[in-house]
Amino acid sequence: MVNKLKILILANAFKNHFTSLEVIKSLQQSMVSFNDTVNFQFIPIADGGDSSLASIRNCLGGKIINLEVIGPINHKVKTSYLLHNNTAYIELASICGMSKVNKINSYTALYSHTYGLGQVICDTVKYQPKKIIINLGGSISTDGGSGALSALGLEFYDRHNNQVNRGGFYLRDINFLINDVFLPRLDFVIACDVTNPLSGKQGTAQVFAAQKGASLDDISILELGLQNYANLLINEYKIDLTQSPGAGAAGGTGFGLMTALQAKYISGFDYIANLYNLDTLIQEADLVITTEGVLDHQSVNGKATGQIAKLCQKFQKELYIICAYNQFTDNYEQWGISAIQTLCTESKPIANFNDLTLAGYNLISQYVQSKA
Repeated sequence: MVNKLKILILANAFKNHFTSLEVIKSLQQSMVSFNDTVNFQFIPIADGGDSSLASIRNCLGGKIINLEVIGPINHKVKTSYLLHNNTAYIELASICGMSKVNKINSYTALYSHTYGLGQVICDTVKYQPKKIIINLGGSISTDGGSGALSALGLEFYDRHNNQVNRGGFYLRDINFLINDVFLPRLDFVIACDVTNPLSGKQGTAQVFAAQKGASLDDISILELGLQNYANLLINEYKIDLTQSPGAGAAGGTGFGLMTALQAKYISGFDYIANLYNLDTLIQEADLVITTEGVLDHQSVNGKATGQIAKLCQKFQKELYIICAYNQFTDNYEQWGISAIQTLCTESKPIANFNDLTLAGYNLISQYVQSKA
C-alpha cells in the first residue's frame, strides 16, 4: 500500500473576499478528486486580524455570544464574541474593521472609531470572565482606542468643556479627560502582530493610515491628534507606553488598552499557532498551503504568511500560497515560498469561489505530479 501524501492547508482570510472558513469550504471542494492519494488537514489560521475568532473557536470550542453595537462610522453592526473557560475572546475586525464600512476613503480614515469594541467589552462583564483576549488586527480606525475607552467610562472634553466627538480627527481637540472607568478585576490581553510604536515615522498613522484611506494631510492630522491624546493618557496613568511594541496596533488601540486597562501584548500568530501545535503539524506535512488576500512585503514581515514561511524553512517543507493579489516583487523563493497562485488581475478585481477552487486544484495537481 502506497503511503498517502500529507498536505496541510492553513486557511487565512482574504480581506474583502473570503473568511478563513469560506476558504476551507472552497478548497475542500477542489481536493475531493485527490483523496485517494492525499490526506488533507484544514486549519483556519489567523494572526489577530480577520477570522481570528473562527480560528480560536475551531480549536477550543466555547459559546458564541451575538450582539449589536455601534460600528466604526456610527451605524449599527452585528458582531459576536466567544466565551470559553472563564475567558472572553473578542475580534476587533468583526466590530470596527475594514469590512464594516462600504468604502475606504478620507472620511473613514478620519472619523471611524472603536466605540463598539468598548461596548463588547462591557457586555462580556455580565458573564464574569477572568480574562479578556482582544484580537486587534484589521482595524479601519486611527483613534488610539479612545472610542473603546469612552464606552468604558473615560470621557474626553475640549477647552470649551464640550465632550469631544469620536474618531481620530477629534483627538487634537481633547483638552482634558474625566476618568470614570469602572471594571471588575480582569486580565486584559491584546493579540496582534503589529509591533509599531504609537507615533513617529514607524507609528500607526505614518505606516498604516494610508491603507485606511488617509491622505497626507489626513495623516498629519491623525499624527498630531495621537500625540495630544497620548500626552493626556500618560499624565492620567503615569506611564508612557508610546514606544512599546504593539502601541501602534489597530490605529493606536494597543496603546490605549495597554495604558488604561494594563493590557498585556502578545503575538496573535504565536498564540493561535500554539493552540494548534503548529510546529508539529508542519513537521508532519509533506506540503503546506496557505492563503493571503494581498501578498506583499508586509505579508512576510510579521503577518501569518511570513511566520508560516519561516516555519516551513525551519522544517524544510515546501510552501504554496494562494492570494487574491500578488504585489511581492522580490524573488519569493528566498522567503521559503515554492509557488504562488494569484486569483485577481486588473480586469478581474474580485475573486469568486470558483476561482479559489480552481486555484487549489491547480496547485495540488502541480504538487502531486511532481511526486509521481
